[in-house]
Amino acid sequence: MAPNHPPPKTPAAETDLAGVADLLGGRRWFRGNALDDPFALHDRLVRGLPVIALQHFSRRFPLVTKDPAFGRVLASPAVPRASPRNSRSGRLGSQESAQLWRLAVVLVKAAPLLGGAEPAERWLLKPAMGLGHRRPLDLLETPAGCELVADHLIQLEFSVYV
Repeated sequence: MAPNHPPPKTPAAETDLAGVADLLGGRRWFRGNALDDPFALHDRLVRGLPVIALQHFSRRFPLVTKDPAFGRVLASPAVPRASPRNSRSGRLGSQESAQLWRLAVVLVKAAPLLGGAEPAERWLLKPAMGLGHRRPLDLLETPAGCELVADHLIQLEFSVYV
C-alpha cells in the first residue's frame, strides 16, 4: 500500500480556487474536497458543472458572455442559456465545464492586477499589446492561447515585458 501523499502542486493550486468557485455560483458545486484536491476537481469538471453555474457566471460578466467569442471559448457553437447541453442532467459537458473553469481562473487572477472584476472583464475584451494586439478572450479558445494569457498575467503582475 502506497503512503498517503498530498496531491502534487499544480498551477491551479496557486489560484484562489474559492474565488473561482464563487464566480461560478459558490462552493456548493464543489462539495467535499474538490477545491483542495486537483484530482477531485478534475473529476467534478469531467462530470460537468450545472448549467446554473454558467448562468451565475453570465450574470456576473455580461459583457464577456454576450461576446461572440464566448461561445467559441466554451467549445460550443451557441452558449447554452435556457436549455442545457445535457437536458436530462442539467449539466454542461466536460469540455464546456473545463473552459468555463479556465475562464473563471483567468478572471480571478486578473482582477487584483487590474483593479477589480469589472476592469478584468473589460481587459478580456480589449486587444492587449503584450498579446500581439489580440484580445485575451479570443486567445482562451486554445490551450496555447491560454498559456499566452497566463504568461501575460504574470508579466502584468511583475511589470516585466519580454
